[in-house]
Amino acid sequence: MLADAGCMTTTQRKPFRAKKASSTPPPTVLVDTQDATEAATEFVYAVTAALGLNTVDLTEADEVPKAAHIQITGNTLSADSRRWHYPDHEAKFERWVVSKCFPRTEHSTAWAVVQTSTDTYPLLAAAMAYAVADEGVLLIDADAAGTLTAAILDDTEHAIEVLGYDLALPSPHIYVLNAPRWAGVAMMLQVNGQSPLNSILIAEAAIAAQYHYKHVVINCGADLFMAQRLAAEGVQVVHLDDFIRPLYVDFEPYKKLDYAEDRIPDYGTRRDFEFIYKNTRRRKGMRRWMERGETR
Repeated sequence: MLADAGCMTTTQRKPFRAKKASSTPPPTVLVDTQDATEAATEFVYAVTAALGLNTVDLTEADEVPKAAHIQITGNTLSADSRRWHYPDHEAKFERWVVSKCFPRTEHSTAWAVVQTSTDTYPLLAAAMAYAVADEGVLLIDADAAGTLTAAILDDTEHAIEVLGYDLALPSPHIYVLNAPRWAGVAMMLQVNGQSPLNSILIAEAAIAAQYHYKHVVINCGADLFMAQRLAAEGVQVVHLDDFIRPLYVDFEPYKKLDYAEDRIPDYGTRRDFEFIYKNTRRRKGMRRWMERGETR
């Protein structure tokens, strides 16, 4: 059924499914293309569109405040006394646009869930995300098995869009900002391991997510090496194990729990996604559990 999930690339933006639409208009970027090449112009407009920004050409400029002014001369992009050459500096230019047009979220917290026990709680990461949904959260399914994504798509009748990875604009910020929402939680789901942002670029994706979201929750499946990489970036790893076999990955998780002995709030052990996104009464208890570090 996963193959039938709706997909869209990061440049094909669709409205988010959110509880309340923002009344704040997106920032406007002024672009001077009088001496630009077609390729460089297309790149700048593609980046700003994918980030959800309004773009105004210099010849059509009005009195609306501009968040940035970009001049394109040939294949050289200039702004704020800085220069980038297209296509050599695509990523650097994209990061500058983000820093110029989007405020950085203060005191962002990231959690990662890794489960190496024989039995697992398939929706634990989703429950953790909904526990902090009222402050803004991004849920990333980085499990190559796609079990969490499958459960979410099945329980929502595949109503959630799954972003496809656009190789022409490989920006974690673009992907994060386009993440579709369901019942107040933005989600980067994974279908058939198609997106490197959910795998080899997960650390970069986590850093970009923390720029824009108050909370980030990452589902690592049983991938301890991914959890180790995220822990090195300051992500708080919750590790569930059954202690049946030795594990040869050396890192100190935020919480290390025994699947059979340590109590996890019932909200995090549920196997029906609809209960998690509709039930709000048990989220405070789940959040207190998340904020309380416990290491064996």
